[in-house]
Amino acid sequence: MNVTLSVYRSGDVHKLTVVARPSTSAILGEHLLIEGQVMSDLPLDCSAAEALSEAYRMVAVALVPRSAVRPVES
Repeated sequence: MNVTLSVYRSGDVHKLTVVARPSTSAILGEHLLIEGQVMSDLPLDCSAAEALSEAYRMVAVALVPRSAVRPVES
């Protein structure tokens, strides 16, 4: 699978979209894991490191209901 994680600014907020696509081009389809989720804890003037940290935290929280793994609390 190829996974694309996008953090982008939309108006006064940052948003997160995560899409997974099969790595073999013969396999059709893509899986939209997170689409346009508002990153409310992120300030408008955040650094790249802050944006990635928050994005990975949000991905972990979104995946918890799909697995038995609990995210590590920081």
